[in-house]
Order: sequence, then C-alpha cells, then structure tokens
Amino acid sequence: MIFDKLELHDILKSMEAEAAKTISELKCARKDLEQTDARLRFVLSAIHYLKDKIGK
Repeated sequence: MIFDKLELHDILKSMEAEAAKTISELKCARKDLEQTDARLRFVLSAIHYLKDKIGK
C-alpha cells in the first residue's frame, strides 16, 4: 500500500494539507451555491411578476 512507503509524519502532513484545501474548496462551493440560489430566486421572481402582468 502507498502508506507503507511513507513516514508517519509525512502522512499526517499530507492529510493536514488535504483537509485545509478541502475546507477552502467547501467555502468557495458555498459561495457559488449562494450565488446560484440568488440568481434562481431572481428568475423565479421575474417569472411571477410577468405572470401577474399577463394575467396567467
């Protein structure tokens, strides 16, 4: 197994770095999801507005 070739402190260091990168990626993903949510809410709001205007 790949871990057999590594020192324990190297494995821990790699895991720490991966955890930090993952936290950063999750933070970016949350921002992207918030932006997507805002855009969909705008579109849905515009659809409701237009439906009211045309009476359907």
